[in-house]
Amino acid sequence: MTHIKDNVFAGMSDSGKFTRKKKLFFILLSTILLVGAIIGVVAGVASRKRSNDTPSHAILKSSCSNTRYPELCYSAIASVPGAAAKISTQKDVIEASLNLIIISVKRNYFTVKKILKTRKSLTKREKTALHDCLEMDDETLDELRKTKNELEEYPKKKSLNQYAEDLKILVSGAMTNQDTCIDGFSHDKADKEVRKLLLKGEMHVFHMLSNALAMICNLTNTDMLNQHPISGRNLVEENVNKIDSDGFPKWLSAGDRRLLQAPNVQPNVVVAADGSGNYRTVAAAVAAAPEGSSSRYIIRIKAGTYRENVEVPRKKSNIMFMGDGRRNTIITASRNVVDGSTTFNSYTVAVVGERFLARDITFQNTAGPSKGQAVALRVGADLSAFYQCDMLAYQDTLYVHSLRQFYVKCLVAGTVDFIFGNAAVVFQDCDLHARRPNRGQANMFTAQGRDDPNQNTGIVIQKCRIGATSDLLPVIGSIRSYLGRPWRRYSRTVVMQNTISNVIDPLGWNPWTGEFLNTLYYAEYQNTGAGAGTGNRVNWRGFRVLTNAADVQPFTVGRYLLRLQGMYVKEATNIVSQYVNKSHDTRLSYAINGCLDLLDYTTTELIWTQSAVEKPIGNASVLFSIDKFGCLSIKSALNAGGNTGTGVLGFDLKTWLSAALGNQDTCMDGFLGTSGSVQNSIAGSLKNVTTQVKNVLGMVRPVRPRHAYNERKLGSTDFPPWMSANDRRLLEAPTTGLSADVVVATDGSGNFTSISDAISTAPDNSTHRFVIYIKKGVYRENVEVKKKKKNLMIVGDVGIGFIARDIAFENTAGPEKHQAVAYRSDSDLSVLYRCGFYGYQDTLYAHSLRQFYRECVITGTVDFIFGNSVVVFQGCRILAKKGLSSQQNIVTAHGRIDPDQNTGFSLQFCNISADSDLLPFVNSTPTYLGRPWKQYSRTVFMQSYMTSAIKPKGWLEWDGDFALSTLYYGEFLNFGPGAALRGRVNWTGYHAKMTPTQAATFTVAQFIDGNLWLPKTGVKYTAGLV
Repeated sequence: MTHIKDNVFAGMSDSGKFTRKKKLFFILLSTILLVGAIIGVVAGVASRKRSNDTPSHAILKSSCSNTRYPELCYSAIASVPGAAAKISTQKDVIEASLNLIIISVKRNYFTVKKILKTRKSLTKREKTALHDCLEMDDETLDELRKTKNELEEYPKKKSLNQYAEDLKILVSGAMTNQDTCIDGFSHDKADKEVRKLLLKGEMHVFHMLSNALAMICNLTNTDMLNQHPISGRNLVEENVNKIDSDGFPKWLSAGDRRLLQAPNVQPNVVVAADGSGNYRTVAAAVAAAPEGSSSRYIIRIKAGTYRENVEVPRKKSNIMFMGDGRRNTIITASRNVVDGSTTFNSYTVAVVGERFLARDITFQNTAGPSKGQAVALRVGADLSAFYQCDMLAYQDTLYVHSLRQFYVKCLVAGTVDFIFGNAAVVFQDCDLHARRPNRGQANMFTAQGRDDPNQNTGIVIQKCRIGATSDLLPVIGSIRSYLGRPWRRYSRTVVMQNTISNVIDPLGWNPWTGEFLNTLYYAEYQNTGAGAGTGNRVNWRGFRVLTNAADVQPFTVGRYLLRLQGMYVKEATNIVSQYVNKSHDTRLSYAINGCLDLLDYTTTELIWTQSAVEKPIGNASVLFSIDKFGCLSIKSALNAGGNTGTGVLGFDLKTWLSAALGNQDTCMDGFLGTSGSVQNSIAGSLKNVTTQVKNVLGMVRPVRPRHAYNERKLGSTDFPPWMSANDRRLLEAPTTGLSADVVVATDGSGNFTSISDAISTAPDNSTHRFVIYIKKGVYRENVEVKKKKKNLMIVGDVGIGFIARDIAFENTAGPEKHQAVAYRSDSDLSVLYRCGFYGYQDTLYAHSLRQFYRECVITGTVDFIFGNSVVVFQGCRILAKKGLSSQQNIVTAHGRIDPDQNTGFSLQFCNISADSDLLPFVNSTPTYLGRPWKQYSRTVFMQSYMTSAIKPKGWLEWDGDFALSTLYYGEFLNFGPGAALRGRVNWTGYHAKMTPTQAATFTVAQFIDGNLWLPKTGVKYTAGLV
């Protein structure tokens, strides 16, 4: 919200300094408001009584837990007397939230009215911006009323998919309105003062709308999941915005298609500048048109140049403009920002009335390149279409503001951000041409403004011609032009099957601010022409080059995964294999061999994923689709079980793909301290693997099915839900009388004298538990349990389902030898019970996949619990040791590298203290709970005892401000002298006082297993917390 579109010259002109200061001010202001809101919410929640733990409040909490601002969602409704008591379904929560939003929008409306009435020193632009806000509030109220009406009849009158699309686009449009209001105050110094008066109210509405949108997505996705029959087929979601075989959106009726293309159409009225029609101006004809018309009202605009500003307001629905040809009928004006307008109000023609059509007309703004933002056509009309029209201007030519739009056989020409906005819009068979800008400017074809990941908005450019106008051609080599830049955080644009001329810079895309590059979605597919080459395109995380029709059309995910496994992983393996036994550098050799193992792990995890998708087991229904922006959705993901995974397909996929992604990162970590061409060559080969796995991981959206799941509270003998009763008995049964498959003993009294030999003879891919009993003794060896050694159990006097109990794992290298791992686990669904892990730096490497540690002892110094698994430590003793004199102790270093990974560390009911060798030096050796190894590190400590060994600061930076805003660190109901929160860090990503709802997501039932539940079950969110 603090990132303002109207600052289009940032980085392009001398106004950059002012822009940066302005952005800093707004960021600080937003932070202050946000902190205030959080303090208020926390205080409010803390004051509630336990009487709130009713079925209604449980449903409210459950619904709000799926939102981006759960505390606001919950507190807003719970604070209204009697509101929560009326809730019995998730739909009730959404409706209650919408009612509160309507009240807040009305409050904002009257705030604006009051400012207009009482503030005497307003500039012309400020007055215009305030009137823009009034219009946006009015539009928002209309969209909220439509949303309420849709919900009231849901799901009776149309398909669930149509309800989903309609509800999401309406709320997305309402959210865009809040952004637009604030955008109007981004030009002059005086504007900021008025902006401050509005910002808090607009942000509140935006956040509430975001929550409503998230709940709508969850509701409709779940209902669509339940509606489809269980078949195991690859079903494809119907999409109301999909372009059909005739090249039109499905929502465009057959009658409207004929009107757009027919040579002769009978109009209702005629506009003619020479007086030969019913009206001389287009505005007069629009004013006379009926309001709320359910039938098409056609206004023919005869050849001529109409110098006027025209608005088709919200009440004027089903209007059609029909010109006498784009070169003959021209509507033109010259309003612009430099002369005092806002971007929103600088339009020549603005269309808001739904189901608007236009054909054979030119919309033009002649302000010129020196007048800044000057819009030729602004469209906020839902289900609108334009055929054979021209939109001509310079900066901000076509403002595709919001809702659903379609453009075919049109010409759009401009310079900076000349197609921008937050609509769900498709351009087909159009000509998009960059013009010659002012000196120092670069051309940007698009600037898409999606501001929330749940908004179903974006720009798609398909089968168009991307080029330059005649004035740009002579200087095309000296002016950079780009396909687009991200206006807002979740900007989404797809350029597919187009002809792209050499006007486009080889980089293809241009940044707005660096932080948006990870969250945007930009893609190119099958474009041709001199500017279509992708070899030198940007390397942003959010940009991708799609190379197969399966990437942009509905497809079978299993085939994609097979291609990923067979092509990219195999290619990387071949490259790495070339360097085996070629280096005399011991560390380099270890790194190369480690990479081969990790690529083998990746192959295995992709095979699991592919097998689960293609061959669902038991009571399963798998429904995938690629939406119009190339994103994969899992619409159904239930699996009754099997030998691999938990039986909850969507969450199994997240875990396996998270591990596959982490493997590439671990491979490159092995080359730290080495140099040369080997590292660079291997890094290049892994890039494709990383990119493709990220693509799949980011697309997997498991939907929680609506079924009952009775979550149990954890007692002294509870284990993860995926652990069988037999395995629990094996863990807790006495060693005497235990039936082992083989015995290891150093004195030769068993089957083997080494653990490694026993493991090597264990069966591969076993479907039953294979028990290795290790007699008392010290075994000086390095032991590895490979992935194919499934269902292995080691019992003392480490494959899927690995279990160990009553064993000590130790690395005696000492603190001077730095990283020295005692135990490393890549075993999915593994359990370690009453085991000890003894070392110094990097003692326990919980590398990947799902793991559970119970009543274990873990000792160490630096980062002595680290990795990128999804793991719960329960009832464990975590002991910091005395290390080197210059070292600080850090308990955890979690390595999540991607926000879509479902990984993290959860330590619950543990004791975090100093080992005996550290006690005499505890005051001089700082000990911290953790530090961020990777960008999205995630660790929580819950209901654990912390001694004074833990410093008041609690957590430690890795390197400056690295990851401090993207990590997730939290604490919940810890106790002891080291658990005080007063002196803790104040990082953006640190959550000092997690709520019970937040903490519940890190319990055994939910964090490891992806526990599923429904609001109607009445299950409390605090289950799993004592």
